[in-house]
Amino acid sequence: MDERWLAVMPLLAIVAIALAAASVDYALNCLYLAVALYAALVFSPRTTAIFVAMIIAALVLPFAYSDTSTEDTARWLLVVGPVVVFTAAVTGLLTGRLHSSRETYRQLSAVDGLTGVGNYRALMERLAHETRRHHRRHREFAVLTVDLDNFKEVNDTQGHLVGDAVLTTVGSMIDVQVRAEDGIFRQGGDEFSVVAPETGERQALLLASRIERALNGLTSGTVRVSASVGCAVYPRDGSEPGELLEAADRALRDRKREHAGSSA
Repeated sequence: MDERWLAVMPLLAIVAIALAAASVDYALNCLYLAVALYAALVFSPRTTAIFVAMIIAALVLPFAYSDTSTEDTARWLLVVGPVVVFTAAVTGLLTGRLHSSRETYRQLSAVDGLTGVGNYRALMERLAHETRRHHRRHREFAVLTVDLDNFKEVNDTQGHLVGDAVLTTVGSMIDVQVRAEDGIFRQGGDEFSVVAPETGERQALLLASRIERALNGLTSGTVRVSASVGCAVYPRDGSEPGELLEAADRALRDRKREHAGSSA
C-alpha cells in the first residue's frame, strides 16, 4: 500500500470517530479524545500536530453542541479529562516501548550470536531485497561464499572454544576487506557469505582474491587456516536467492579443486 495512504488513513479514522462521537453523546467524545491522544503518541511526529489540533477541537466542540450548561460541561471536562489524558499517555508509552522491543528483537534475530555478522535468515532476506532492487535497475550484484580450509583440524586439535574464536576473527577480517554497503553473513559452520551490491564479475573476483589473501595468513597454534571463495553474479548465474547460492557453492567447489591441485 502507498505510504501516503498509510499516513492519511489514521487521520480519516480519527475524524470518523470524532463525528460519530459528536453526533451521539459527550461521553463518547471523551473516548474519542483518548483515541486521538493515543494516536498522537504512537504515530509519526509529522502527524502529531494534526492530532493535537483535533484533540483541542474535541475539547471545544462540547460547548457548542452539548445540551448541558457551560458550567456542567466544564466540570465534566475537569473530572474526566485528566483520567482520559493519563490513560492515553500511559497506553501510548507502553505501546511505543513494545514497538521498540519488537524492533530490537527483530535485529537480534538477524545476527549470528557467535560472530556478530548476519545469520542465514538475514542472508536470505538481503538476497531477496537485492534481487528485487537490481531487477528494477537492471544492474548486477555479486554473492560470494567463503569456506575455511583446515578449520576441522583446529576444532579437533585445539577444541571448539578456540574454533569459535577463529570464526569470530574470520568475520572481523572479512569485514575489513568489504565495503560499508556490502553484507557479511554466516551460513553455518565455517561457511560465510558476502553480498556485494552493484558488483560485476570482475569486481567480485577481485574481492574474492582480497578475502582469500587476508584469510590465508591466519594461523591458530600450529594450524594454518586458509580460505576458498566462490562467486556468483546476478542475473548471469541466477535470478533467485537459492539459484545464486547454488551457483556460488559450485564456484566454491571448483576453487577448492584448484587449491587442491596446486598443492599436490
